[in-house]
Amino acid sequence: MKSTTALVLLAGGLTAINAQATDQALIDTLVSKGYLTQQEAVELSSEAPIPVKPKGKAVEKLTISGRLHYQYDYFDAERGSEGIANANHFYFRRLYWGAKVDLGNNWKGELNFDFAGDEIEIDKAYVGYDHSDWAQFKFGYFKAPFGVEETTSSSKIKAVERSVVNRFFADDLDFSARHAGISVEGQFEGGLFYAFMLGNAAQGEGSRLGGATNSNNQLATFGRIQYKTKIDSTKILVGVDGGYQSDNHNNSIGAAASSRGAMTAGTAYAQVTAGGLFIQPEVFMGTLDRVDANTSDEDTYGYSILAAYKLGDFEPVARYSYLDSESVIDTDELIRRAPAGVDSSSDFDDIHSVFVGFNYYLQGNDLKLSAGYEWAEAEGDKAGTGAVKSEIQGFRTRLQLLF
Repeated sequence: MKSTTALVLLAGGLTAINAQATDQALIDTLVSKGYLTQQEAVELSSEAPIPVKPKGKAVEKLTISGRLHYQYDYFDAERGSEGIANANHFYFRRLYWGAKVDLGNNWKGELNFDFAGDEIEIDKAYVGYDHSDWAQFKFGYFKAPFGVEETTSSSKIKAVERSVVNRFFADDLDFSARHAGISVEGQFEGGLFYAFMLGNAAQGEGSRLGGATNSNNQLATFGRIQYKTKIDSTKILVGVDGGYQSDNHNNSIGAAASSRGAMTAGTAYAQVTAGGLFIQPEVFMGTLDRVDANTSDEDTYGYSILAAYKLGDFEPVARYSYLDSESVIDTDELIRRAPAGVDSSSDFDDIHSVFVGFNYYLQGNDLKLSAGYEWAEAEGDKAGTGAVKSEIQGFRTRLQLLF
């Protein structure tokens, strides 16, 4: 769907904000208590805009929300001794518009769309049923419970972009992030939380089968166990996630479809909040099965550690991330918007990255300025032509608006 259509839909969505129901209820209450006459109530109502109501009669609450991420990136790179043209760009990283609905009787739903690209993308779309605290169901399209950094909302992550090791699983291998399926999750007394999902193996596959990119008919499973506790004023979360794809949709960069097999991966992590201090370490491991002859399975190992310290409205952030994989690393995918050509031969199997930046909370998290410098180095010899090294460095800044 093209951007012109997206603007039309966005304009239409704006009319769905319904403050009138609340206003009319207030007017009716004032009349019933004798503070307004009926004539005064009619005059007040006639001056108000025409109310817009949800079509569904069962709707008890409708919440409209939006997220704007306006970003500037500057990156340059070197591949061996070869300089590469820099990337220098203003753009909308995200333009989310969505709604949550409460239907009563424990039924709910959510739709969220991203208008930032040339086509509208579905960020989230599901029907939910909350049976109890320990059994809450979702049916639709949403993020799989894999990776604490990946499943933390982009409005709340501390660095401007997620780490290279996280992006390898979510973007290079299309393992985690958004899948269509069904899930159940729940919270038990004592701080124990679990989640389980059964969905499409192909990441981002929520449409009808058909076409080369939408014909993967395999399934995937994801699971999560977390424990939360509080010691004095220190909050602690620890967790482990795991996942299995019966057929990885993008098993190895450049691999033929006949060579793609199953993928198994896991991650362990923690989050510690003590006063203004926040620390988040996360470790990833995965194995990609290759089914073509004379090719061994591909193992991946990596980790990241992030630290932030909030001083009033200012929050400095630092992160180190490392990835070592027997699969080919697509570097300009891991360092988002890195200069094209930095890994033109797709021959890297090792990368590490350092990010140093800050968040400035102009009006809490609703209006936030984030910025930072990232330096990364990738190296390897997957192409078999001799070891090569690339260096990428640059600056990002992002303005966030939430409502």
